[in-house]
Amino acid sequence: MVDTERQRGIDQGEEPVTYLNRDRLVESLLRDLDRELERYPALRAFAERVADTILTALTEHERRLHMVTPEFGEEERNG
Repeated sequence: MVDTERQRGIDQGEEPVTYLNRDRLVESLLRDLDRELERYPALRAFAERVADTILTALTEHERRLHMVTPEFGEEERNG
């Protein structure tokens, strides 16, 4: 099921994946890991790299999903 508000924004040329916030994603990845963060400070940097990778992959996926194909001039919908 497509979020119509988000889809409308994408159709109007807005930046895809704006519904994901990098800082919020990092915090979600680190939720309930307070003790581990104290022991392994590098865990935060790792979570930040994971968040960046996730956001990059989602942005690329949405870009491809809504790409106009030159052969047909219509949106490509590869499920």
